[in-house]
Amino acid sequence: MGGNQHTPIGANLDTLPDLSDQCGKVNARPWEELTEALAHADVILSTTGATEPVILPAMVEKAVSQRKGKPLFMLDIAVPRDIHPDVAKVKGVFVFGLDDLDEIIALDAQTLQLRHRFGLGLLYGVLHLAVVGDELYAGDTGNDRLQVFSLTGEHRRSITGEWRSPESLCFAKDRLYLVERPHPAFPLQGSRLLVLSLQGDLLQVVTHPTEPTAVFHSICCFDRKLLASYRCREPAGPPWKCGVLALQGL
Repeated sequence: MGGNQHTPIGANLDTLPDLSDQCGKVNARPWEELTEALAHADVILSTTGATEPVILPAMVEKAVSQRKGKPLFMLDIAVPRDIHPDVAKVKGVFVFGLDDLDEIIALDAQTLQLRHRFGLGLLYGVLHLAVVGDELYAGDTGNDRLQVFSLTGEHRRSITGEWRSPESLCFAKDRLYLVERPHPAFPLQGSRLLVLSLQGDLLQVVTHPTEPTAVFHSICCFDRKLLASYRCREPAGPPWKCGVLALQGL
């Protein structure tokens, strides 16, 4: 992605989501053009299902040589990691992974210069953020709570409730929508979508209407719908199948 343009990249362009209404200018590209896309991006978000790193030092070095000194920020939220560890050694490249998500870093939207950094020592494994008015809600997964900051980094309050390990979070229509990280000791975690007030009170619980084994992983608001990705076990055949549940009227 670069500036106001977003560039989703995948092995199959037909499976990439249409983000034009939500993200403005979108230019989807095939996997073979990844190295070229790196040369023109400002921020890279990588989350594939690969079992080995797919972004390697050689391709990043080639991309950096064309960037005329512009920094490149890379966020790897895949498990296992998509970005090879040695990529972080390339000059001008800044790599962040799930292990680094204990601090929030705010950059200037135009220059990408550092504006604020906060939350260090308070957060443990933040995976999702949601802006609500003049406040920033952070899903503090490891501490089983939401942390609320001003947009300049002042910590205002912590919120706990009838939920644990907030993994995915979004905001719409004065409500927070939350998915918990799955945990074998707590079978309900991951199997439900939680609708919360801005104070963290539980207002509604939603489960998959037809797939009782569905485990939710991420949520977002798009085209007046709440979209929740999930996977579930098949009674026969492959062990898991994946899908997206679209909900209205919550």
